[in-house]
Parts: sequence; structure tokens; C-alpha cells
Amino acid sequence: MVTDDMQTVQQALTNLDSRKKKVSTRRSYSENSPLIKLSDPILPSIKNQIKEKHSIDVVLLAGGSLGYSAVEEDAELMHSKFGHKLHDVGGTRPYMLTTVPYPIIDKIIEKLKRLGFSYAVLNVLEKDHRHIKDVVMREVIKSSDRQLIGLKF
Repeated sequence: MVTDDMQTVQQALTNLDSRKKKVSTRRSYSENSPLIKLSDPILPSIKNQIKEKHSIDVVLLAGGSLGYSAVEEDAELMHSKFGHKLHDVGGTRPYMLTTVPYPIIDKIIEKLKRLGFSYAVLNVLEKDHRHIKDVVMREVIKSSDRQLIGLKF
């Protein structure tokens, strides 16, 4: 990444840290709640696993009904470069995210490429709503690093 982009990411991390301190915990969760618990940040965990082992700038994860999610510093980058709205799903997440609508993912990938960012896009493999406790697997379906395609998290 170029120096300006590194400064943007550093500022995003600073902003993220300050927002984490302000996250609302107004909802309570039961053991059988289908919602992700505040203590269980799945999307950031997957993002971090990918970034720790691979040289990837932006990770986009499927899971919601609207589109792919970018979380934490990736959300800040998507907000600053593309104007995507930052949110915390109504105070239910201890991190900020942005949503990239499913139909425009290829356009976003092209823009990321033009700006020199590496990327990984993950889809949900299988989701059985009858078994809330089952792990939802995600697979890399598109990436600037072809070696990542097919990896599961």
C-alpha cells in the first residue's frame, strides 16, 4: 500500500478503537439466541485469520441478507474510499461494519484492483437454521491471491 493508504488505515484503526468504547450493550442474549453474542465476534475473527497468514488488504464476508460485510479497519477503508455507511447493526456488534450489496461485488472488486488493494471475498457454504449452534463455514470464492480460493473458515 502507498503511504497515504497506510495513513488512512491507521486513522481508521484509531477511529475504530474510539468507537469500540462507545458500543451499546442494550440487548441481552439468552444461551439459545440466534443472534451473535457481543462476546463472539465471528467476522472479525475470520478477517484476522486471513490477514495474519496472507497479504490481503480487504476481506469481504457474506452472511447477511443484504450483502458482504467489511469489518473493523476494512469497514473504515470501504467507508473512506467508497462512501459505504458505517454501522454496528443497531448496537448488536462490538465493531463497526459496512455492507457491500451482493449484486455490486464485481464492481467493488474492480475498484479495489484499480486502487491497488488486495482482497478476499468469502461466501457462506451452508447454513442450517434448525441447528443454531452449528458452525457456519465460509469459503474464499474470489481473491487477488488465487491461492486463497477454496480456503474455508
